[in-house]
Amino acid sequence: MFRLNTVEIHLPPLRDRREDITPLAEHFLRQHSERYRRGIMGFTRRHSKLCARTRAGQRARVDHVIERAVLMSSSNVVTAFDLALQSTPDARLSARLEEMSLEDAERL
Repeated sequence: MFRLNTVEIHLPPLRDRREDITPLAEHFLRQHSERYRRGIMGFTRRHSKLCARTRAGQRARVDHVIERAVLMSSSNVVTAFDLALQSTPDARLSARLEEMSLEDAERL
């Protein structure tokens, strides 16, 4: 068996292509929102830029962060808290979680 190496593409790491992170995150958001039937429309404007600046890791890491955000989001937009960029949840979510059954909380 012979293998021809006709075209070689050098792609710099994602950390060197920060401008690609937001479109990549938006792609994963659409993909996971559809997969989990969550109907999430996008990122809050402020947090889409925050996501691009903060999550400059590997493609798989960005994918995982967005998948988690889709599963954890309590609204139709992803916030900094959903991205695990904010250390404390807002008071509304804490109150809601305390009132929920385990099954309802797992569905979030």
